[in-house]
This record gives sequence, C-alpha cells and structure tokens, in this order.
Amino acid sequence: MKIFFKLSSYALAILGIVHVLCTSISYSAISCEAFWFAGTGLALLFLGVFNLTIIKSSNASVYTGAIFANGLCVLFSMLLLFVHPVWRSIAMLFVSLCVLLGSILRCSQLGEPAS
Repeated sequence: MKIFFKLSSYALAILGIVHVLCTSISYSAISCEAFWFAGTGLALLFLGVFNLTIIKSSNASVYTGAIFANGLCVLFSMLLLFVHPVWRSIAMLFVSLCVLLGSILRCSQLGEPAS
C-alpha cells in the first residue's frame, strides 16, 4: 500500500502543477478569479507534497492529519463535481479518493490507532 499511496500522492502533486500551468490558458488577464484558480492548484501541489513527506513517518497522528486534509480534498472535489461536472472534476475526485484511501490504508499498517 505504500507504493499506492506514493503514486497517488505524486499524481495529486502533478495535478496541482498542471492546474497552475493551465491558469494562463483559462484566464487571459490577471484577475481575482485567476488567482483563486492558481491558488487551488498550489493547494493541490502542497497537499501532494505533504503526503509524500509523511510516507517515511511511523507516527499515526501524522497520518491522522493527512487523512483529515485528504478528506477535505475529497469533499471539495465532490462539491466541484456537483457544480462543474466535467472530466477534470471526475479526475480530481478520483485522484483525491486514491490519496485518501492510500493514507487510511498506510495508517492502518502502522499498527497503532489513529487517534
């Protein structure tokens, strides 16, 4: 499961990079909306990097924080899919679900309760 978690975390980080790079394609001028769009991509990148940095940890409380953050990302992705039902939203939901599942499974492998 460590490999699954690592791959899905890389996918989330790459999705964040692509999201930031697509800002100039989606918005022709600098605007508040463009900054929010790029900021969402940065948040995805940071969440992916956060998940990659905790892979070596054996502390269940660290994974509890990751599970919480990944759960919020899944919730955001579900809301995004409801508001904007396009293939990118489906991809975002799929990747965020994979990262959440990977963090839960990785935490359960540690042998301690995640409390």
